[in-house]
Amino acid sequence: MSPMSPHAREDDERVVAQLARQALDAAEAGGGETRLARMLLERAGEGVVDREAPASGGRAAHAWLRRYLAIECGVRQADAVAAAGAGRRVGAAAKRGNGDIAAELWGALVRLRGTQVGGETEAAARAGAAVDAALARAAAGEPALHAQHVDETLEAWTYTELTALHALHNLALHVDRPDWRRRVAATAAHHQQVTQPDYTTYEPWALAAFLDEPDTRPFAEQQLHDVTTHLRQGTDAMAAAAIGMVLADAVHALRLRPT
Repeated sequence: MSPMSPHAREDDERVVAQLARQALDAAEAGGGETRLARMLLERAGEGVVDREAPASGGRAAHAWLRRYLAIECGVRQADAVAAAGAGRRVGAAAKRGNGDIAAELWGALVRLRGTQVGGETEAAARAGAAVDAALARAAAGEPALHAQHVDETLEAWTYTELTALHALHNLALHVDRPDWRRRVAATAAHHQQVTQPDYTTYEPWALAAFLDEPDTRPFAEQQLHDVTTHLRQGTDAMAAAAIGMVLADAVHALRLRPT
């Protein structure tokens, strides 16, 4: 991670937080659920996490992120343990399935943070080992985290890649692992080089990861431009809530960056 001036850090946080509030305002105007994102953005309150493992599919990343936000907002220990259990179940299911690295990384993140909150050192170490195992199974010899399946669209592959990178970046913020940080930087640089804006969505996944390095900031700036344009054009409450949630976590990640 390249050194960054305090003013640049403050500017990143201010811009992303302002856009997050805009998205959450739009969501609330349409009756969307924004409580956890608001709480994380304002750094106050206590979250509540449900006890069911997120379903697979296109919105699984939203469910994982809600669970992570609840823990970061100050969830009770019992809820944190329940979240960690869900992380174990889904991580195991991913290993039995098609090797979805994104699901494994999100499961490890929720398990890690849940056990850190609960003070379970050994369980946190096992979560770290699960990350190592997932990265060892990632696209061999490639900076991407997933190999693209023959029946998978480029848009779907890119979405999965960016949600996985988002989870790995968060993991690297909570655990002092230089190898994880190097993998984040390598994957972000890869997408800066090969991923076209046409294949991304208006949900700015891994935004903070792209803001970390000067060489990948253009990708982050394109993400912010796309979000701003989408919000100006108008969107439904559910989409706005998802955008606000992802942006609120980006602000949280920017605040956690080492000095």
